[in-house]
Amino acid sequence: MISRRSFLQRMCGWLPAGMLAGPFCVFLSKGFAAAERTLLKAGTPLASLIHRNPRDLDTRNLALEKLADFQTMGLTDYTFDMHRWRLEVVGRVARPLKIGYAELMSLPPVERKVLMICPGVFANYGRWKGISVGDLLRRSRASHRVTHVDFSGPPGPYAKTERFAADEIRSGRVFLAYAVNGTPLPRKHGYPLRVVAADHYGFQWVKYVERIACQVIDAQ
Repeated sequence: MISRRSFLQRMCGWLPAGMLAGPFCVFLSKGFAAAERTLLKAGTPLASLIHRNPRDLDTRNLALEKLADFQTMGLTDYTFDMHRWRLEVVGRVARPLKIGYAELMSLPPVERKVLMICPGVFANYGRWKGISVGDLLRRSRASHRVTHVDFSGPPGPYAKTERFAADEIRSGRVFLAYAVNGTPLPRKHGYPLRVVAADHYGFQWVKYVERIACQVIDAQ
């Protein structure tokens, strides 16, 4: 039986080079990805999803969970001086950035419903609002060779860094949130910024993000 990857490679290989081949292959890939997901029924209890992989689930029918019912793990009480706080964008960029909270709020927002699963523990489903990391990469004039982006926060003994492929950044599947369900991000959920990463487990959703580093990692 032919795999999805093999089918896509054959289909795209038959197409002539030109303007239509790339977009058509992207369309095929997205269509197959959607078809492979399990469409959840309205009213599906979030607790029933804690042993599932978010990458396998189509959540369009789920109702938003109340923010008061959101659960969290890890550090929940990080404090900082908002007047001195800055988000840094560094690494393979021509123009490193240090952006304050007020300036971040003035950037064009992105908003998406995304399911977070902390495997075996809890699942949260909310409408997350924040900023496009792709936009920050453009503003910092990141190298076109960037393959991955590292998110770090907070500084100190609880420092945490997670890495995501640049393709996920550019597609908007990974972004930085400053609000959830119409409410500013609560401190215990990562205020002022946390990673939102569709199709990734919750332990990769770094809280209290203060630094973004653009990386070029050569394939082995």
